Amino acid sequence: MNSKIKQTRFLIIAVVLLIFSAGSTMAQQKELSGVVIDKSTKDPIPYATISIVGEVNRGTRCDSAGHFGIRFSGQVKSIRISAIGFRSEVRSISGQGNVLIIELEPDNKMDEVTVKARRVRYRNKDNAAVELIQRVINAREKNNARLNPMYTHSVYDKLSMSLALKNDAVEKSSLLKKFSFLKNRMDTELMPGRTLVPVFFKEVSLKENYSNGKPVASTVVAMQESRIDQKFDEDGFDEFMDKVYGKPDLYDHDIQLGNRQILSPIAPEATAFYKYFIIDTIKTTKPWKVKVLVSPRNKEDALATGLIFIDLDGKDAVQRAELKINEKSNINWVDHVKFDILYQQHTDGRYFLSKCTMSLNLGVFKEGMNVFGVRTLIMTDFSYKHSNFPTGTAKDNKRTLPQMNVHSFDTLRPEKLSALEQTSFNNVDSLKSNAAFNRSMNIASMLFSGFVNCGKVELGPLNSLYSFNSLEGSRFRIGGRTTDAFSRKIVFDGYAAYGTNDKRLKYKFGTTFSLTDNSIYTFPVRSLNIQYGFDTEIPGQQLNNVSDDNVLLSIRRGVNNKMWYKDKFSAEYLHEFENHLSFKIGVNRQTLTPMGSLSFDSPLQSYRSLTTSEVTGEIRWAPHETFFQGKRYRRIINNGYPILLLKADIGFKGVMGSSYSYQRFTFSASKRFFLSQLGYSDAQLEGGVIFGKVPYPLLNIHRANQSYIYQFSSYNLMNFMEFMSNRYVGVNVQHQFNGFFLNKIPLLKKLQLREVVSFKVLKGFLDSSSDPSIHQELFRLPADNVSGQFSGRLGSAPYMEASIGLGNIFKVLRVDYVRRLNYLNNPNVSPSGIRAKLSFDF
Repeated sequence: MNSKIKQTRFLIIAVVLLIFSAGSTMAQQKELSGVVIDKSTKDPIPYATISIVGEVNRGTRCDSAGHFGIRFSGQVKSIRISAIGFRSEVRSISGQGNVLIIELEPDNKMDEVTVKARRVRYRNKDNAAVELIQRVINAREKNNARLNPMYTHSVYDKLSMSLALKNDAVEKSSLLKKFSFLKNRMDTELMPGRTLVPVFFKEVSLKENYSNGKPVASTVVAMQESRIDQKFDEDGFDEFMDKVYGKPDLYDHDIQLGNRQILSPIAPEATAFYKYFIIDTIKTTKPWKVKVLVSPRNKEDALATGLIFIDLDGKDAVQRAELKINEKSNINWVDHVKFDILYQQHTDGRYFLSKCTMSLNLGVFKEGMNVFGVRTLIMTDFSYKHSNFPTGTAKDNKRTLPQMNVHSFDTLRPEKLSALEQTSFNNVDSLKSNAAFNRSMNIASMLFSGFVNCGKVELGPLNSLYSFNSLEGSRFRIGGRTTDAFSRKIVFDGYAAYGTNDKRLKYKFGTTFSLTDNSIYTFPVRSLNIQYGFDTEIPGQQLNNVSDDNVLLSIRRGVNNKMWYKDKFSAEYLHEFENHLSFKIGVNRQTLTPMGSLSFDSPLQSYRSLTTSEVTGEIRWAPHETFFQGKRYRRIINNGYPILLLKADIGFKGVMGSSYSYQRFTFSASKRFFLSQLGYSDAQLEGGVIFGKVPYPLLNIHRANQSYIYQFSSYNLMNFMEFMSNRYVGVNVQHQFNGFFLNKIPLLKKLQLREVVSFKVLKGFLDSSSDPSIHQELFRLPADNVSGQFSGRLGSAPYMEASIGLGNIFKVLRVDYVRRLNYLNNPNVSPSGIRAKLSFDF
């Protein structure tokens, strides 16, 4: 009982002490409030920082009217007041009231920061500009309205391009002498030192729906254009220009410029690559703005330099930017690259890109005639709800929308056209009607496509007129195809070739029918292709994108005496969809006849030829794919999205003389990974399997390269027919550093070289189902003429090779040192070699 009484008394005493302690603490808490103003103008200073001297992480910020309030306990003697653009002040609060009026003096010496930046070592630590930018970086996601899962907006997109001549070269220009009418429509003010002659203008008004950052629906409201590129494919030109002139947005991690990526000054890691200087506080706007100068730490890096403006409203958001690409950066063919970017605040407080203008001067020769272009994008009607409108791209709607004149477009245009833009319509109409200009365009089209236009027929390709190899000797070829002048829906093509050594005529003829109302080269394609031909082929090279009789591939290393004649008939149906999913189905029958040292022999008997009949199928998916669509070809513009391909070939024994039944499946995936300042990586994965008992000509004969031209998709130190399998997987990886390391080495950086490395690995198996040592009716694997050793098998170790190279030599040449890492005892093997290729890139 006594113990319970003692416990009760103890609890009562504890509660009383706790109450008195809380009361004492409450009595000791104080509140200090006040306003911070500009000493010279007496205007309030928004979002100034108030901190208690001597205590870490104790403080507050003023509101938009400069008012603040802060609570504290204990003995606090002084507070520190700081604001961007003003001198910091430490104010004693002992003996003063609880309401303060604090006046800060403007920091008039801030302009001197940019002068001293070259004399003193730049540091991120204790740097007010870096602290401000870090707050902007931390607030990127909450300020970016485009991160909403769904949104829609209207877009006005215009692109104008002009020929740019040096001012002192105008009078000597052969172009202006031929087309004197252009002299009356020139601009000398937009680009200092250059005279601009407008030759291209296009404007589009469209609406777009976005989901998870990707466009999912769009419709073109109106479009008009004036252009001189009709000798080339217009849609392909548009895709290329869209790749060059992107949509610069600082809230993206990078600004895209072709295959180059310019790190945004407010990207998460930007403070490691950029310098920042506060140079002014703009008080003539509400809210106030801080003007920050940004520049690269390394002058040769492809980074931005210029001004960004940050609102002082507590949101730490970029309001606009005026930037250009560092002129000393390692970028080819372009200069005077500028970005003007403007943001607008949505009703929810977040920001969206409302206008961006990108201009650049594009040309091979700095002192020659270049092309100056300006692209402007204006975004309006931003909303988080999707709009209801017919889907389709500008390219699709161009075929159905009427062309609008300048006056009818005025109601849709958010800003007036400049005099230079208006002039382009007259210039282009005059040029297109000029015979001399059309001849020049025909020559340019011939050089670009490799075909000579003869009206309804074009002859080529020019690079295959002559070639040579050890078995055919000198090979002469003439070929051609019909043009749109003959028919847009039916194309006939063919060639004939003759070798001086084997003295046999080779040929191929085919036709393609468009199953839509458009040309067979207009995406999306639906077509039927029928071909028949007889020609030579290097086994394993049928998947290469370059023809074997390209004259550049005629010079080859090592022994090249294993080929066969292929007599083949094929019919194929192609169907492409708007989402870049496509499929092919077809049939083919082929007869292979060995030539050179190749033979079709088994321990039981010799065979003169091999015949197969197949049903083929292919599914390809390339989401968000873009490409340059020429008049007769298509070149992929690599934008970082994957390309997936699944193929199947099924052979039937006894059908039309076929000797074997089998099922072959192959899969490939490729993707480019952009790594900002570190360049980009290209990765390719490929694998395949064959079911059934087949001889070596029907196995997977792995792509070798015996030329001296570097090929990414082939094994550059593997010999023809050296390895084959019925199950395999291979990985190719190549990384372009874009001069990330070399640009930092004194003297060497002036060469503007670029580092490139690659690694390739192939794992293959030849199991018992197609092993000629087990099945004597199968053909023996090819043997080397000298050693007699059988080739074809991969052992337990995968085949591997690696390379290191220098690109951008004279801006067009890449040279690689390639090293083969294993299987060095195989016949006629080169353990290392030098390979080169022409490469045109920014």
